[in-house]
Amino acid sequence: MAKEGLGRIIVRETKTKNKKYKKTWIYIPSQVANDTAFPFKHREEVIVKIDIHGKRLIIEKKK
Repeated sequence: MAKEGLGRIIVRETKTKNKKYKKTWIYIPSQVANDTAFPFKHREEVIVKIDIHGKRLIIEKKK
């Protein structure tokens, strides 16, 4: 079983051409990201979706 750790959601505002936007980051702890079972590589594009009941965030490899 892959390792487990406490992550964090970080929301920051950014300004581009006088428009404000919110960027949302998901922090994945290194103990999880460095696990051999971690399926993603640096800068890899992923699909992010919310499940039908809104209780889970799903991150998948881009096909």
